[in-house]
Amino acid sequence: MQRDRSEGRASRRRPRPTALALLAALAGALALSVNASGAPAQTVTLKLLAQSTGAGGNTQLQAVIEKFEQRYPNIKVDATYLPIGTAYAQALRTQLQAGNAPDVFYVTAGSGGLQSVLPLAREGYVADLSRRPWAKDYVPENARHLYWIGNRLYAVPINVVPVGVLHQPAVLEQLGIRVPTTMAQFLNACRRAVAGGKRFLNLAGASAQNAGLFGVVVAGSYVLAKDPQWNQKRLRNRVTFAGTPAWRTALQRIVDMKNAGCFPPGAEGNDNVPATPGFVSGQVASWVLPSSIVGLIKSFNRNAQYNFFAMPGDKAADTQVYASPNDAFAIYSRTRVREAANRFVDFWATPQAGGLYAKLTGAASLYQAKKGRHLAWELRGLAPLLKQSKRVHPLMNLEWRNPAVFETLGKGVQGLLTGQRTPLQVLQEMDAAWASG
Repeated sequence: MQRDRSEGRASRRRPRPTALALLAALAGALALSVNASGAPAQTVTLKLLAQSTGAGGNTQLQAVIEKFEQRYPNIKVDATYLPIGTAYAQALRTQLQAGNAPDVFYVTAGSGGLQSVLPLAREGYVADLSRRPWAKDYVPENARHLYWIGNRLYAVPINVVPVGVLHQPAVLEQLGIRVPTTMAQFLNACRRAVAGGKRFLNLAGASAQNAGLFGVVVAGSYVLAKDPQWNQKRLRNRVTFAGTPAWRTALQRIVDMKNAGCFPPGAEGNDNVPATPGFVSGQVASWVLPSSIVGLIKSFNRNAQYNFFAMPGDKAADTQVYASPNDAFAIYSRTRVREAANRFVDFWATPQAGGLYAKLTGAASLYQAKKGRHLAWELRGLAPLLKQSKRVHPLMNLEWRNPAVFETLGKGVQGLLTGQRTPLQVLQEMDAAWASG
């Protein structure tokens, strides 16, 4: 029986079953890969590792993550927060070496910290971000060497963090103390606080990271005041720690602070959590901290008003201040959800994400720092210095050759507080740590 011609034409136009299956598979794959926003359309879980700000969480960071999830509802961020310092760095290193690292993880700039990004990049753990649309101009020029190796970018900075001496002006007024602008005034403030039944300067010295940060902050208004290029000279082995008089003076000032009664008793064995109540209650007048911690500090006492001043040198003209894009996120080079991870770092490079995080923490976004506008109220005491570019520096340790140098400084400061180390011994040990890396 002859078939109808129209039926024959229709059958010739009908795709074969195998072709239909292939088209369906391709369509499904495309539907699952992207949506209009460029984010994965199928729900993707992005694993993230970051530092906690207390009680195992990080409310400021989590608030920004929630905004990210609202923008990209098909990306769910599974965040794990670990204690600041050695515990976090060790956990991250262990996971990277085992090949099961999170898709995105917190890092710090440069090479001098335990979780610094550049050593991780050199070991192949970190993905290149140089092709992201924001990459070319986002990182400030004076911090480019802290994030780039050649033509490759390895992290997205999430804030600019001034570091100074946080205090409650009302407590200083109660003690009859003016903000010190020289080290002599600072030491007199310590003695006056003791006479008033308080202490002037808090220190959670049990952590080598905290003690090291304190040492670097004191050194800034001595070492960099004398030679702003000192770090670059150390990298070229043209100077040493022990051979630099300004470094010896800086560490001696820490001994002077101890002798003047600046610190609460047992500060060398204290950690962040037990050190906090004395500060927020006003029993201790000030604390060397990064501005990114202000939001957390304010949460303990909503009625308190805070301000920063810069750690002074021997002369007011020597005083320097640190403000650099330090905190950042990097993408694991072996992540299986690269597009979702890209969206996450891209989000952090927006004014909305950076501005929200700055508002919640007390730091500045990269956009705020670039324009010098809309800074946190607590940074007003540092504002005059922050406007003088020659007196503003990235943290010295970010450029150091290996994390052991900063760790050695932190342990050395602990030794200065207990009387088990001299300034020269600490500096010699730092030089040895430098050589070992």
